[in-house]
Amino acid sequence: MAQVLAIMSVIVVLGILGLLLHNLYTRRYDVLSWRNIFLLGFMHFFGIGSYYTAIYGVGMYAAGSKGFTTLILALPSFALVFLIGAKLGARWKALERVMPTVELPITSPGLLISIVVLTSVGLLGSMIPMSGYISVLVVQFKGGLTAAATGLATYYLIAKRRNPIAWLVFFGTVGMALVIGTVGSIERRSTLGVIMAIGWMWWYFSLRGGAAATTILRLSGLAAVGVVVLLAYAGIRFSTFGGSARDGSGFGIQHRANQISELIKNPTIGKGSVDNFLYSDTPPITMFVIENYPDPYKYMPFQGAWYLITNPIPRRLFVSKPEPMATIVQDQLRAQANLGIGIIGHGWAEGGWLGVLGYAGFFGIVCGAVDALIRRRAWNPYFIAAIGSCLGQLVAIPRGECSLFFLLVIAGFIGAVVVLYSARLFAGAVMAAAPLTLTPLNAWIGVQSEEGESKHGDESWSPEFPEGLPLAYEAY
Repeated sequence: MAQVLAIMSVIVVLGILGLLLHNLYTRRYDVLSWRNIFLLGFMHFFGIGSYYTAIYGVGMYAAGSKGFTTLILALPSFALVFLIGAKLGARWKALERVMPTVELPITSPGLLISIVVLTSVGLLGSMIPMSGYISVLVVQFKGGLTAAATGLATYYLIAKRRNPIAWLVFFGTVGMALVIGTVGSIERRSTLGVIMAIGWMWWYFSLRGGAAATTILRLSGLAAVGVVVLLAYAGIRFSTFGGSARDGSGFGIQHRANQISELIKNPTIGKGSVDNFLYSDTPPITMFVIENYPDPYKYMPFQGAWYLITNPIPRRLFVSKPEPMATIVQDQLRAQANLGIGIIGHGWAEGGWLGVLGYAGFFGIVCGAVDALIRRRAWNPYFIAAIGSCLGQLVAIPRGECSLFFLLVIAGFIGAVVVLYSARLFAGAVMAAAPLTLTPLNAWIGVQSEEGESKHGDESWSPEFPEGLPLAYEAY
């Protein structure tokens, strides 16, 4: 059965890569989209992870035939239902009525003020002692703030690439974001989110209109740099100074800044970092869940939804607050480490096949609906930066803890939106006191602004430019 799982994992990996290439060449779907980023996470944790499990037999649980057989069937079934859900989600128009438009003046002052405010709030959050309920809330927001700042700095660089100030702003923001994202934590998702924010904005405001071959080379180059950064960070992320790794107090901002500075001077990749990067404990833990639910452990219907809803409530106020699935399975396996049971494991623990396909359909609908909204608002760098501030969490959802990572996706977006609107509230006049700062892919806004009566930066300003859409799509 291990050989069959290896073959199926290769099929899933090649299928997802083929879909991305098809999107890139046909341009019928953005290659960088919520749907495709989710699929990249699924490919890594279940495609490549299952191959490693099947070939090398790694993992803390030795599964039997039921675990292997079910996982072999679940891999393509989940991917197929997810894609169907994304197709259906693209028709869901109600989301547009509740999602904030994040319309701020697209000017140099507007962008620079937003970058500074987002980064500053994230920096303040990283200085809060890493203990107690407040620190938990801060962690949920600060990664999204710095990723959004990185996205806007990338947009500013694209629009002003010949301006040395734009380069200083870009590298300064990225450096600060990498430091802030690692404070008080050992997770790699914030670091990944910063790197992905660069590619995200690069795609929507530059690469989206370029040749497929050139786009592949440029995105591959960025991906290679990102992998090197993550591998280098893997060697230092558990290193503490004057505190504890358990509560994050050993990962203060000064310590993290010194570590990253040392890495820049002397870049090193620790032994075994590549294997650790590729290997995922998700498939073996998923098979444990498959073989032990509903017997001897009972199904837990809607446990993920209940955990998502109750997560922000302090446990001292809600004693019966549900535990995350990772903790539950950790106790059942008597494991020392926090486990990623995978989105298939989450679904199975809640209701067997019905739960697995339900998770696939739900996240497919969400990703499809968000992608449709992104296509309609792709002219707006503030919205694109905010909705792309949580990509590191999005790609991790297939690994699990699904509910927690989805909550972090939501928190990242809300945090970025609140900070951006607050910046506009206090500095809106300054933001609007300059010409538009546009790229070739949203330059049609400037054409319409000159011909129309809209006042950029006014709170009532709503850029509904049907005449400009043909220009945008022609450039695209």
